[in-house]
Amino acid sequence: MNSHIVETESFHDNYIHAMAFTDENFSSDLELDIDHIKEWLCDETPCNFVAAPATLSFKNVSSLVISINRTGFTMNSYLGCILEIKLTHLQSSRAMYEVIMVGDESIKFEAESSMLTYTGGEVKTTVQYLSKSERATPNSSFKRDWLKPAP
Repeated sequence: MNSHIVETESFHDNYIHAMAFTDENFSSDLELDIDHIKEWLCDETPCNFVAAPATLSFKNVSSLVISINRTGFTMNSYLGCILEIKLTHLQSSRAMYEVIMVGDESIKFEAESSMLTYTGGEVKTTVQYLSKSERATPNSSFKRDWLKPAP
């Protein structure tokens, strides 16, 4: 059975800016462009957060169901805000993911593994998201590789 990044990282209040699919050799990967909150500093007043732009990737996705509703002329500067990601292990080293977002929205799918890649530098902020200029700062090269099966 593969390990999955959502078992070791929290994605609560991570903003999703974009969603992309990469298809290759009859396999599809899903990527979510997020502001990943790496640390909550709530012993300070007001609370501060250490956040960094990141890509949350899921390998070999199937059974995809997306429920996102937008009305009006704008979609704001983000696609959604994650409340939690539920994970249910399935047979054959796959898992069912449910990305639950604010507003009763969700993205559900099966995948075989997940990866978190930081795409920019850390920012200490009093809000739980990054501005466009903060997201564009390529100060960090931190990367987590696809998780391997537990020994």
